[in-house]
Amino acid sequence: MRLTSFLTLVAVALSACASGASETSNETTGTPATTGTPGTSTSATTGDPTTGPVTTGNTTGTPGTTGEPATTTGEPATSTTTGEPLTTTAGGTTGGPGGPGGSSGTDTTGEPLAACVSDKDCALHDDCCDCYGVPNGQVDPSCALRCDQSMCSQLGIDQAVCRFGVCITEKLDCDGSNVICKALPPKCAEGQLPGVQDGCWTGSCVPVRNCNAVPDCKLCPEGEMCVQKVSKQQTWPVCEPIPSDCGGEIDCGCAGAAVCIAPFDACNDQDGNQLSCGCPVC
Repeated sequence: MRLTSFLTLVAVALSACASGASETSNETTGTPATTGTPGTSTSATTGDPTTGPVTTGNTTGTPGTTGEPATTTGEPATSTTTGEPLTTTAGGTTGGPGGPGGSSGTDTTGEPLAACVSDKDCALHDDCCDCYGVPNGQVDPSCALRCDQSMCSQLGIDQAVCRFGVCITEKLDCDGSNVICKALPPKCAEGQLPGVQDGCWTGSCVPVRNCNAVPDCKLCPEGEMCVQKVSKQQTWPVCEPIPSDCGGEIDCGCAGAAVCIAPFDACNDQDGNQLSCGCPVC
């Protein structure tokens, strides 16, 4: 009987010890730490976010370069030798050699260069202010005037031609001496002449550079020569391009050979920008 009571007390004591150890274990481990959302750290006991900087989880580091896109300033490109802006236009440099009419310029030896050999080498410069011939590839600046119809369209000119190595337009009739209709010509601005067709005034005005004849050599544009065609009945001036191989010289030795053609083949030098081509049999 005493032995049984003793064993019962030992069993109770052991059970009490085991229960205390279990409670101690629960107090030390607490609840498992929560992981929180990626990139944040949490308390090991409560799971609440800690204060202070929050990390973003796995970091990738920063690339060796900034990654900023290259930017341009919009400024024109500059020459590496002079520092001046380089400007270009579609088809070539602005203005091209010689400007209107396409004068030829010179080569490395100083000899003049023809702007054209045939009509295929020429094109029209056509805007609201002007209509003239230029060498293929030359792009002259257009005027700022706005219009519904360009100048070449107004004049009915659709072709550039090569004459004496210079690009010009086809010529329109402005010879008032051939008018037989009883009508008055239109009043034209300076630098223009009334147009003529089929012996009558057309009612339109034509820039002198596009005319086949002028009443006075003073009307010929700068850079052209005045050729006076002389017959027994009349004299009429014509504006012609200076032949490209004459180096700008207007004389019978060079320019006369090009423009004084039979029957108007009697050439005489005149003052200034003029030549005379006479017809002995006319």
